[in-house]
Amino acid sequence: MKGDGAPSASDVREASEFCHSTLESLSEADWSARAGSLEWDCRATAAHISDALGFYAIHLGSRAGDWLKFDVVPHADASNCHLARLVGAMGEVLSQVVEVTPNEVRAYHHSGMWDRHTIAAFGCLEALVHTGDVAAGLTVPYEPPRYVCERVVAHLFRRVASTGDPWQIMWWATGRGDLDGERRLGADWMSYWMQ
Repeated sequence: MKGDGAPSASDVREASEFCHSTLESLSEADWSARAGSLEWDCRATAAHISDALGFYAIHLGSRAGDWLKFDVVPHADASNCHLARLVGAMGEVLSQVVEVTPNEVRAYHHSGMWDRHTIAAFGCLEALVHTGDVAAGLTVPYEPPRYVCERVVAHLFRRVASTGDPWQIMWWATGRGDLDGERRLGADWMSYWMQ
């Protein structure tokens, strides 16, 4: 796995546009279904993606040094299609913030203070993995852009020895699947990577 460069604004845009179009294509399905292995249903999971992308954009854009306690919450009457569009919109906002933020800036994340490339990686990870959860819950095929997955894996999960499919590595690294030669990670997957 070569991981061509650090995750960037264009990766966030590519990931969020892919997730937006995937979710929009599934908008007629029953989103009250559980989202894969999560306890949330598909609607709550799609709303969480937007909230996470907004969290990253606001914290990075404001250079926040601590937790700004807010949520991006869609209206209760928002349709599945609206939720999909919100994912695309919040991804575009994060992409634009990452684009103009200088490399030396650090911003708050629950796991520490991070630069724009790491925040971009977190944004891609949230969008791609949680859209994968929705797809799993609706039992539809899901093939995210491997080159984005590759950069995210290389940036966030450097301890992975595998050179296999970067999407499968990302799925495993977030406690959702198995990977040859590696122990199964659970709900505490983030603490494993932050050691």
